[in-house]
Amino acid sequence: MKKLLFAFVAALSINTPLQAETLVYQALDDFPDTDSGEVPYYRHNRVSALAIDASVEDFREKFARATTVYSGSGGTYDVTISALGEEDGECEYRFLVDGVVVATAVNSRVDVDYGIQNHVFEDISIPANAEISVESNALSNGLIPENDIFAFARGRWRTLTLESVEPATTPSVDLALSTAIDDDTPIAGQSISISYEIFNESLSVTATDPLLQITLPEQLTLEQNSQCSVSGSLVNCPLEEIAPKTAGSLVVNAIASQSGTAQLTATISSDQQDSVISNNTSTASVDVTAATTPEFATVDLSVSTASDVSAATVGDTVLYTIDVTNQHPNNVATSPVVGIQLPGGMSFSTSSDCTADGRSITCELPELSAGQQAVVNFSATVNVPGTATLIVSASAAEAEDAVHDNEVLYSVNVADGSLPAVDVGQNKSTPDAGTATPGSTSGGGSAAPTTLLLLSLLAILARRRRDTVIA
Repeated sequence: MKKLLFAFVAALSINTPLQAETLVYQALDDFPDTDSGEVPYYRHNRVSALAIDASVEDFREKFARATTVYSGSGGTYDVTISALGEEDGECEYRFLVDGVVVATAVNSRVDVDYGIQNHVFEDISIPANAEISVESNALSNGLIPENDIFAFARGRWRTLTLESVEPATTPSVDLALSTAIDDDTPIAGQSISISYEIFNESLSVTATDPLLQITLPEQLTLEQNSQCSVSGSLVNCPLEEIAPKTAGSLVVNAIASQSGTAQLTATISSDQQDSVISNNTSTASVDVTAATTPEFATVDLSVSTASDVSAATVGDTVLYTIDVTNQHPNNVATSPVVGIQLPGGMSFSTSSDCTADGRSITCELPELSAGQQAVVNFSATVNVPGTATLIVSASAAEAEDAVHDNEVLYSVNVADGSLPAVDVGQNKSTPDAGTATPGSTSGGGSAAPTTLLLLSLLAILARRRRDTVIA
């Protein structure tokens, strides 16, 4: 009954110093500052809780903070945050003393909203007149559909309870944290290295299970790090134990993802009480500048085309080889591509390098450094007699120094395979397209007609002459 009475009195007059075993702070009544976090809280009066408005997209996966001044005398407490379970997400809750995160917990998965989940943190040292804060975030577990996305839990909580306990019997440590950045004025898109050193100033006590917690500003994005895990903007990095008068360290890499001045904050804690928490936090500023647009580079691509035959018969498949060379002496050609337009009498067959959309063929190439060449192949089937002429062109993301050699017209002569054998003089033979010499054309030229086309025309003239004589 005594604890309940003290708790009740504390809830009515939280600003009056009390010699109480238990202090209870109501989320809605006893935290005058509810908007000093990354995002603000709002009052959810129906469930007597503070919550985050997750309908605002910018408020999702960020921490809100409620702060008040601790009204009791300094001591060691078991701290309880009474959170509300939410079926659409398992939110994280943090307790802070003088702006330092000293304990964290995560809600359990539930199927019914607003059941109480008590997160108890034991043996927390709180000095007199300290600022104490509760933080939570808005998260989605991707299980509850809402409109065209998934619903978000809103980090709801009702009370913060401090219950005095006997001082911890384990001797305390004194961890001190410092931060160094290899480049505190990076350009957007640049990687920076952030070095943390943790010194255990205790003369006799080893810091076990040290935990470095880094709050990343929106201007920085953590690169992959197997030692650390990420929860929203908070990065948790477990460290090896640190012996007395010994230092531990950690280096993390981050990408300067957007311009602006950012405050990088980190705190260190361990299994032991810390005799001095003021040196457990370290901050550093990073001033990210926008990337400047480089002078527009140019390249000089040239294209040439060859085929396995220079003449074919209707129904044949022709194999084409296309060479693209970056003739620029210095610049790299990025995202080069070859475009091919087939004539009406030809259809795409196959390629491991190119894709087709009707008679349009596209071949994507790797970037080409100065003087480098790339080769692509494809095959196509000829369907009608005549001259089958391809249009082949090459381009890159950069502008061209010289466009005259970026396009080539390439022709193959196609005979009608249905023509009968023709008697020319005393020889009777049918032209054989497969025996023609393969052709090749470089940028700016086209293939010349072959002997096969002339033989076909002579055969047609001979047949007409014979029919006229018989008539």
